[in-house]
Amino acid sequence: MNKGIGKLNPKDCYISLSAPSLEDRTTVLTHLYQPVIGREAVTLFQFLEGEARLYEGERTHHALMTYTGLTLDRIYEARIQLEAIGLLKSFRKEEENRISYAYHLIPPFSAFQFFNDHMLSLLLLHRIGEEKFNMLKQAFSFSSVQLDEYTEVTASFSDVFSPAATLPEGIDTGKETVQQQGVALQESAVDLEWIEKALQERMLPAGKILGKENSRLVHQLAVLYNISTTDMEKAVLWSVTEENELDTEELKASCHDLGQRDVPSGPATEKSEEKKEEQVKEKTAPVSKNEKFISMLENITPKELLEDMSNGNKATDQDVKLIRNVMTEQGLPKGVMNVLIHYVLLKTDMKLSKPYLEKIASHWARKNVKTVEQAMNMARAEHKKYQEWSKDKGMKKKRSSEVLPAWYKQEKHKEEPRPSHEEKEEQGASGEEIAQRIQRITEKRKGR
Repeated sequence: MNKGIGKLNPKDCYISLSAPSLEDRTTVLTHLYQPVIGREAVTLFQFLEGEARLYEGERTHHALMTYTGLTLDRIYEARIQLEAIGLLKSFRKEEENRISYAYHLIPPFSAFQFFNDHMLSLLLLHRIGEEKFNMLKQAFSFSSVQLDEYTEVTASFSDVFSPAATLPEGIDTGKETVQQQGVALQESAVDLEWIEKALQERMLPAGKILGKENSRLVHQLAVLYNISTTDMEKAVLWSVTEENELDTEELKASCHDLGQRDVPSGPATEKSEEKKEEQVKEKTAPVSKNEKFISMLENITPKELLEDMSNGNKATDQDVKLIRNVMTEQGLPKGVMNVLIHYVLLKTDMKLSKPYLEKIASHWARKNVKTVEQAMNMARAEHKKYQEWSKDKGMKKKRSSEVLPAWYKQEKHKEEPRPSHEEKEEQGASGEEIAQRIQRITEKRKGR
């Protein structure tokens, strides 16, 4: 009797959902991998893949140069890009009077796997920017159909086939399978045990927060942003939600902020390096209020400054994301970004205007502004221009109610007419506010 009778009705509807593995591999390579590793690396991969199907045996690198049109040094650079991203493994054999290499190709991730790999997706995001990244992610999404309302009725192997007999001896079951591996990372210097203990000391569930996937993300971010154990500990603690879960997007944002530091110390020498830094700070401690403020802007994260200027309220995800994207796309150092945040918030009635922020940030990037003092000087020198920009966005206020940072006034008053009594009071209040801000942030950072 036919078991299929009555199982399906001609009126029954269906929808076909494509699997990630059915997508065009070339499209994935050119649109997802190529922005990260470059066109020549993708060209080399595609040529080696085609050659592996057409030829057996050895060929010289001279032939590879002829086919690809690349010089030998560019072939080598393309090769190590493929190795680093996890698309190639290279093996070397030395014999008498000859050297040979074996290039073992690794299948690229599907688009679904690519976007769900934290390292690869972050690398792509930093290369092409958030807008193009989201467009690509949307373009590679296969279906918006939610399967929650469906009940799976897939037949199992045993439902269809009889138990298979054992294979006769001597029959080969097939070739070696090739595993996808993703980015080829060396183990980071971050000590996970140290971070686990830090979480346990605060009565937080370390096992839940640092699961297998999150631990892998921590190592990836540590390598990507060159972050030390103590900095990663701070980033993890900042990213723990009220439900005692790790907010991975917040962790990425925190690591990005911390990664702006030039030379983080390794875990084995952190204590000694911190002592040296403290000794240097004691010898060269800032004296004036303005110097203290500059020092603070150089050392705190943009997220900390934003929260302090919001009366201690937690920074919104939207604002943090905006700041991170501007820093990434324009390549602004942490201290310069802090000056920009401080200036824009005071100029726009404490609203973080995206167009205004991006326009000034791009101007500073073009002017190669790298330090806090350069950023402050640029704000003073281009103040009139920035006023016009704010007017274009409908954000200009009456001159009588205009608010300027105290650090702006402290330099400008040297060359401008003497201020009135009211302006003196306003400047004094701004200076006092800066002193309070320095004290609040200093105490907050000590308490961590």
